[in-house]
Amino acid sequence: MVKVVVPATSANLGPGFDSLGIALTLYNEFYFQKSNEFAFVNMPKKYSNTDNLVIRASLKTYEYLNVKPVKYTLEIKSNIPSTRGLGSSATCIVAGIIIASYFSEKKLLPEEIIKIGTEIEGHPDNIAPAVLGALVGTVNCDKIITNKYYVNPKLIFTIVVPEVKLETSEARKVLPKELPLEDAIYSLSRAINLPKAIGKGSIEMLYELLKDKIHQPYRFPLIPDSEKYLQYSRINKIPFCISGSGSCMLFISENSIIEKITDINKGYEVLELKASIKGGKIYEEWFLGSTQKNMRRKLWTSNWSKKANKCPKNEYFWSLWENGYK
Repeated sequence: MVKVVVPATSANLGPGFDSLGIALTLYNEFYFQKSNEFAFVNMPKKYSNTDNLVIRASLKTYEYLNVKPVKYTLEIKSNIPSTRGLGSSATCIVAGIIIASYFSEKKLLPEEIIKIGTEIEGHPDNIAPAVLGALVGTVNCDKIITNKYYVNPKLIFTIVVPEVKLETSEARKVLPKELPLEDAIYSLSRAINLPKAIGKGSIEMLYELLKDKIHQPYRFPLIPDSEKYLQYSRINKIPFCISGSGSCMLFISENSIIEKITDINKGYEVLELKASIKGGKIYEEWFLGSTQKNMRRKLWTSNWSKKANKCPKNEYFWSLWENGYK
């Protein structure tokens, strides 16, 4: 059995519309087993077909690699709220691409995974951090440009999860076709300074920089109780924005605020997360007899060899690529 783990992502971060995204320490897990046909385990009927986003991403990757599709059984352990602006669809796409690359024994570079994923998703702001981890700035052009930025480890990302779901397509419908020049400048001037502020961990700067006039003023009315959270942000000078297109909302702080945020609406789930510095990872797992001992092997990035060095307790970890900071 092969497991792929992909982090949640929060796109936009206020003014970085369709161009900034950050990976968070909340993960969807995907389990794959080679099979004679695509099959599904513990999955709703409407997703148990080849229109499933994971399958679609795999098929597109097989086509990109010009190889015969390797079919599999798929099971998903979903920990990321769907249709809430936390990149759940991006996790499916990235997982489907990674497993197709692995089963085909043809390594894809991170930029290739981002390219394929963006062709499916339409924009790279969730795909890129799901692949690379941390904070990523993107430009969607012929050759997608990505820049990964340092995230100060002291920052806490508190996510409010409303009950209402909000499709990205619906959230885009409320956006204006044209913007006043001063509104564009307002957001652009903040977006270009966001990576530096997140690296510094400056709450004072971030409080101002997460403000936006491109999409948030039009989307906040779609989210129940959003005004209450805006008011809390203003009173306490805590950075606040919509996560992606919503309905989730995001606070950034140095200290835990989860209890205070929970008190605003006890009916909403609230998550306290950190930045996930690395993106999607892949594991190979199998069981040893009756002990059911889980084992993992490391896949060496350089040559895709499945040979693993011995280590204590015979446990091995491997990932498709290393992208931590030197």
